[in-house]
This record gives sequence, structure tokens and C-alpha cells, in this order.
Amino acid sequence: MFNKTASGSVPKAPPPRGANLIANKLAEAITSGVYDRGAQLPTERQLAEEFVASRTTVRKALAVLEVQKLVQRRPGSGTYVSYHGKTDESGIVERTSPLQLIEVRAVIEPQMARLAVLHASQVDLDKLQLLVKDLKAAEKAGDSERYAVADEKFHLAIASTTSNPLMVWLYEQINVIRTHALWAEMRQKIITRENMRLYNEQHAAVVKAIQARDGAAAAEMMVRHMDKARDDLVGAHSR
Repeated sequence: MFNKTASGSVPKAPPPRGANLIANKLAEAITSGVYDRGAQLPTERQLAEEFVASRTTVRKALAVLEVQKLVQRRPGSGTYVSYHGKTDESGIVERTSPLQLIEVRAVIEPQMARLAVLHASQVDLDKLQLLVKDLKAAEKAGDSERYAVADEKFHLAIASTTSNPLMVWLYEQINVIRTHALWAEMRQKIITRENMRLYNEQHAAVVKAIQARDGAAAAEMMVRHMDKARDDLVGAHSR
């Protein structure tokens, strides 16, 4: 169905019905290698025409793929394949402890925030503000799982704001490791209502510095954020 023509377009095929069926067909194309990692999928309009479906249905299908970590949707740019294929990633996930992960984040994220200051568009800033609201909503609900998902999206959005595809890729790897069971166990100890409040103060401060185009302040606040996360992990290990 998704064999590319010489021009690289996707040929017509009998249209499946419903978002899940569209998601399944696209997932099959992605995992079978029709679309390489980093490749941009056809636009929502093109997919709607391909599947004879509404753009709303296509949008729901793409949301399913995003939850499955097969694609990443970038506002104003498009939908890109993030599927890793069969690699040794599971091995590195198993070998990396939560504390080691924080150590890597502490190296990367302050510079990531500094670069975000240089490259942030108004669309980027608006998205970061919305993600801060999502984090605060999770805090208000006392929902640690919802908070963890929103936190992953927030930090990945900062990576995306750098406009550096390698930085985005690196942070995607970090989020893969954050799905490990050991990290999930630690998260239950760390993401308390009080910590959610403190983390959110730091999140908001990072975004404020990015909006103010203050690279030094953005980097410094991210250093503080990573320091707190590391201290909380160390404390959780001792309990």
C-alpha cells in the first residue's frame, strides 16, 4: 500500500475507515521501513485525501501514533517519524539508572535552555506556556502520572525550541530511558504534590527567562531544576 513511487509520493489504496485503522496502516508503513526515521509524513490534507477521511480523523490517528512513540508532531512544521527500529536501545535503557539519567540531563539541559533563548519563536513560546498550564493542572489534580507525561513533553518542547534536530534526537533518547520500570518506580517516590509545586515554579521561571531572551538566567534556572531533581533522587534512594 505504501510503496513509494519514483516521485516519492504515496500511491492510492482502498480507504480504511476510522482513526485506529488509519493509525494501524501508518504504523505498519513506519515499522516496515517505508518511512525512515526522521522522515516527514504527508500532510494531514494529503492523508485525508489518501484515506478518504476527514482531517479530524487523520489528526486522531496521528495522535495515536504519537502516543506509541512512532511519530513526533511539530506545530507549524509537520509530523516526523521517531520510530527507532530494532536497535540496542533496550540495552542502554536497562543499564542506565535514574541517577545516571539525571547526571546526563544536568549536562545537556542548561545549554538546551540557553539555545532555546536564541531560537524561540512566538509559536514555541506559546507552546511552552500551554505546557506549563498542563503541568499546573496535573499538580492541582495531584496526578503524578499525568504530571510525568506533561513533564516529558515540556522538556522535549524546550529541546525542539533550540531548532537543532540533533538536540531533539538526544532528548528523545532521554525520554525513552524515562519509560523504564526503574524510573517509574522512582517517580512514585519523587513526584509528590509539594515537589510538583516546586518543580512547576522552576518550569515557569525557565519559560520566563526564555521569553525575556535571558540566556544566562534560563541556563541558571535549569541548573537549579536539575540540582533539585538530583537531590530528590538521592533522597528517594535512601528511603
